[in-house]
Amino acid sequence: MSNIRFLRLDQANLEGNFEQRLSSLRWLHWQGCPRHLLAKNLDLTELVVLDLSWSKVSDKWNGWSEIKVENTGIVELPNTVNKLNLLRVLKIDFTFVRELPCAIWKLKSLEELHASRCRSLAGEIPTDIKELSRLRVLRLGYSRIRGLPNSISTLPNLQTLDLIHCDKLHRVPKLPPTLISLFVGSKLLNTIPEISSLVKLGELFLADGSQELVLPDQSQIEAKGDTYLELKSLSELKILQLSMLKIKLLPGGLDHLRKLTKLSLCCIHLETLPWLPLGLFTLSLCQYKSSTGLPDLSYLELLSEFELFNCAVTKVAGLGKFKSLRIFRISHCNLQQLDELKNLICLASLNVSYCQSLERLPDLSKLKKLKDIKIKGCPKIRDIKSVEHLRSFKKPRGAIIEAESSFEVEFSKPANTKHSSIQGVKCKDKEAKSSDSVKSITEGASSDLQNSPPVADSSTTWHRVKAVASKFSCQMIFRTKPTHSFPH
Repeated sequence: MSNIRFLRLDQANLEGNFEQRLSSLRWLHWQGCPRHLLAKNLDLTELVVLDLSWSKVSDKWNGWSEIKVENTGIVELPNTVNKLNLLRVLKIDFTFVRELPCAIWKLKSLEELHASRCRSLAGEIPTDIKELSRLRVLRLGYSRIRGLPNSISTLPNLQTLDLIHCDKLHRVPKLPPTLISLFVGSKLLNTIPEISSLVKLGELFLADGSQELVLPDQSQIEAKGDTYLELKSLSELKILQLSMLKIKLLPGGLDHLRKLTKLSLCCIHLETLPWLPLGLFTLSLCQYKSSTGLPDLSYLELLSEFELFNCAVTKVAGLGKFKSLRIFRISHCNLQQLDELKNLICLASLNVSYCQSLERLPDLSKLKKLKDIKIKGCPKIRDIKSVEHLRSFKKPRGAIIEAESSFEVEFSKPANTKHSSIQGVKCKDKEAKSSDSVKSITEGASSDLQNSPPVADSSTTWHRVKAVASKFSCQMIFRTKPTHSFPH
């Protein structure tokens, strides 16, 4: 056993004398580690990675005297952690740790420090963090830390910094130019981080989450030809996500980001959408409320995934020109029609939900690659033309359609579809009659209807319909509101 270097133990305990038994162990995965350690003389001085997640370890655990390192489930880290001179990865995610002891800053070999979702972790990160010269990853997201020291800029190898939902954080100091991934989000953020010098940055997430953000005077910015957030120098940026409540104009230089493939914007006061990089594969717009509407984005010829959520748009100009679009999701928007969908020859997935004004969908039968379709919360849609395209569906739940009334959706059966039938209608309401419930979608088709054992449901009646034909197979779900009402 003395030569074992990698060991995984789950829901197990060690008992007996382990002197010189695991002296070469470098990686120990021990989920479900017991409260009381029975092993004696457990020498783990060569240990590099220790994972004690989902264990019963506490700060009083008797194993600290032998292992001298911790990972999760404790309130206070022991100072003896600094004895593990070769420790490279330390994970204390989801713990109740209130502060990071000074012993951590003596771990000269430490490369990754994970302390995400430590809700009790608060205060300032000490300046001694500069001693971790090998640190590459620092994750403090969803904690209550109030600040980072200026000395963080001196870390020569830091590549990932995660400060998502650090809602007590007011500002971010100057950061090291070695960063590749930066995630910053705080409700109290009052200044935008300086990022123009982060020329290696490949992924950037910025969120303010409040109205406290102080922006420079816009007239002064325009006079200087500058912007509050300089992006032109970030030539390596591939992923950009901005969720900022106060900004009205996006930072300049977006179109210069030649390597940008994914852009996600959630900016409720955004006045207009600038020219975007031609290499975008994924575009997500959330809460875009501009009075000028959505500009024609069909110049994004490589776009394969497009999402609109809670946007004040009445139409998607140029939608039919997205020849590479594979995934289209639109939710909580004011659209009345999506007629250009029929021209999206590469479309594989369509999700339309809670578009209250949407009255119709076009004939989708020519979309031969469409494999997944979901229509939900669109009460005005009465006709979904042609189900012939369902022949390409590989999964039985390829189509899910929900309507407030089973009579509000009609499937027009294509003329060249033969031997169609409706089978396996399952009604949970005892009063529901399967033949009446699916009348609107079975007209013109022979049907074979069978009720499953009813299941009471006081709020809704669900009908699961499996449509089977010679060229297609799918399942559709219809929800019908009951005729009676219940007091609130």
